[in-house]
Parts: sequence; C-alpha cells; structure tokens
Amino acid sequence: MSDSYGSFVFENAIAYRDEVKVATIEHKTLVGRKRSLMKLSVRRDRTMAKKFDIPKQSFSSVADAYNGLLGMDNNRVVNLPISQLDEIDNQPFPINDSKVDQIADSIENVGVIEPIIVVKNGDRYNILSGRHRFRACQKVGKTEIPCYIKETDETTARYILIATNTDRNNEYSPIVYAHAYAEQLELMKKLGKKAVVNAIAEQNGINRKQIYRYLRLNYLIEELQ
Repeated sequence: MSDSYGSFVFENAIAYRDEVKVATIEHKTLVGRKRSLMKLSVRRDRTMAKKFDIPKQSFSSVADAYNGLLGMDNNRVVNLPISQLDEIDNQPFPINDSKVDQIADSIENVGVIEPIIVVKNGDRYNILSGRHRFRACQKVGKTEIPCYIKETDETTARYILIATNTDRNNEYSPIVYAHAYAEQLELMKKLGKKAVVNAIAEQNGINRKQIYRYLRLNYLIEELQ
C-alpha cells in the first residue's frame, strides 16, 4: 500500500469515525426495542390463541382470493405451495436464524397471520417480503403459505423488497441499513416520490438525522465498511 493511499485511508477513518459510532449506538438501541416488541408479540399470540380458542388462519382455496390489498386492485391473496416460491438472491439483508425460530414457534400456535408478498416469475414466484415466515413454515413442515400476489413493475417490486425489510424487527448491521436506505432512496426517486428521506424516516420510526447518518456511511471506503 502506498504512503498516499495509506494517508487517504487514515483521513477517511478519522472523518467518519464519529458517524459510525453514533449510527451504531442508535442502531443498537433501535434493535433492542424492536427485539423486545417481537418477543412480546409472540407471547401475546400464544395467550390470545389459548384464551379465545383462535383457529389457525388459512385461505381455503383460490376462490377465496380477493383484490384491493395494499392499496391496489391487482393484488390477491392465495395459498401457494412452498415448493413454488424462491428467495431473491440479490438483496442486502441477511437471514436472522433466531427470528426464524421465534416465528416458527408462533406459526405452530396460531398459524401464519400475515401473508408474505410475492411476485410472479414465469411459473414460479419470487418472495419480496416474508423470507423469515417462509423459512419458518419450512421449519415446521408447512407445505403451503398464504401470499399476496403483487402484479407490478420491476422498480416497484424492488422497492417493496427493500422497504418491507428495513421496517421489520430485524437485526442488521449499520452498514446493511446504510446500503438499504440508499437503494430505497433511489428507488423512491425513480417512482416519482417526494420528500424521500422524510418518508423513509417516518416509515421506519426513526428521525431524519438518523437516516442521513446511515446514508453517510456509504461514503466510507470499502476497507472501513
């Protein structure tokens, strides 16, 4: 490594050190709150199911599908065979195995309460949102899972994938959020949305300054990410 390049790395490290520290501390605080809420949700599901004898949710057939979901008329919810679903490889989010286990526990008690979101790809379906629920269903031996079938363009599908994963109870590193928010911002601009940083902050329940801190992490050189 040349002296000039070494100096450049050092200057970058100093310039962004405080940003990384602040983003990491606030990130850990947010994750802790989300984790507590998720655990409370699982316990609540069990209690409600036992107390009120709530049956496991199911969608009996394609005839039970309906439109008008997610604000559009071209969405429908149906039970799809798990064998027809594929995860999308090109995405910034790792799988949280602990979350899969917690969801699997909930599914065994009350079933899949919230359908996953998929988009048709030939004779198969790509998962836009719900990889953890999908894997949890596989874990407990389910053969079908309720799905929202989105009929949309590629940009909107990608936006759904990013947006619905950043606002869920996941434990991601600050740099993962940084990449995700940056891509979400660009996708929202392509879709003609305005005040995109404010919208992302509101959607994720954090302030706008925190979103900017995440976005600035993308300017770190690769060795520091």
